[in-house]
Amino acid sequence: RRKLMTSRIIEVTSRDPKLYSMDPWITSKPLPEFLLSKIINNNIFIVIHRGTTSQTIKVSIDDTPNVILQAFFAKIAKKKSLLDIPEDHDEADFVLRVCGRDEYITGERPVSEFHWIRHCLKNAEEIHLVLESPPDPSLDEVQQEEWPLVDDCTGVTGSQEQLTIEGKDHEKVFTISLWDCNRKLRLKIIGTDIPVLPKSTELTIFVEATIQHGQQILAQQRTTSKPFTEEVVWNTWLEFDIKIKDLPKGARLSLQIFSGKLQALSTKTGHQLSDSFSSDSKFKNQLLYYVNLLLIDHRSLLRQGEYILHMWKIPDKGEEQGSISA
Repeated sequence: RRKLMTSRIIEVTSRDPKLYSMDPWITSKPLPEFLLSKIINNNIFIVIHRGTTSQTIKVSIDDTPNVILQAFFAKIAKKKSLLDIPEDHDEADFVLRVCGRDEYITGERPVSEFHWIRHCLKNAEEIHLVLESPPDPSLDEVQQEEWPLVDDCTGVTGSQEQLTIEGKDHEKVFTISLWDCNRKLRLKIIGTDIPVLPKSTELTIFVEATIQHGQQILAQQRTTSKPFTEEVVWNTWLEFDIKIKDLPKGARLSLQIFSGKLQALSTKTGHQLSDSFSSDSKFKNQLLYYVNLLLIDHRSLLRQGEYILHMWKIPDKGEEQGSISA
């Protein structure tokens, strides 16, 4: 999309408005012999309509549309009023259009190169054209403010200058460039819902969130530990030590659920749970579930809002082992 849009901007800024509004359908191939055999003395007849009146003129197949218009106006010089043509108008104020089609016979190419002329010659049909005012090129103009975005909610652009909010009316800003965001990336962990509980009841659970780019870890945070139950709620923000503007395009958020051993500490008021993990070296934190999410989606937008992520379970022994980075 980025390549297509950049090419389109270049094309729009450099195109000829008049030529674009009447884009002629032409070919540079020479006339085939079987079509040349149907033309007598290199001349053809064209019927030009204006309102309810028409005039037939004989022209050379090598004449251009402009030459044909000049010949037509020379022929009707004293009959302009009959054709509803103002006296102060001449051939420069009109163009020729194919009857019943949005196709124009215009420009400086011989009429023999126009596809419609060849179509009529091939089928032995009369050539009927309409004399009318040229279309308004302003109807095809592209408003400049449409270009910063492909649509109202995408980040795909050709350059940073198109997307930056600097110097723009705030009412026209739909998307903010990540390069303008100086604050750090943060993520809110609401909670987990794990219907299948482990056999041991003396376990804690925590979520580890990692920002990765390929195999490189850019930032890492984790929640506090809580008792392992069917539903665990943290509702807490994790702020990463990386600014939004420094996120690479392929940055990936890796979320992993670990279980640890429950450690109880005695106090004067009773027992309470600790956020620290057991110092028992025999028990290591065990990875149970994982899921990965691209932070910047296919539209080049930073993911925002609430997500419900279905996580992958770590395979048991004997089962096929997958990649937790997939």
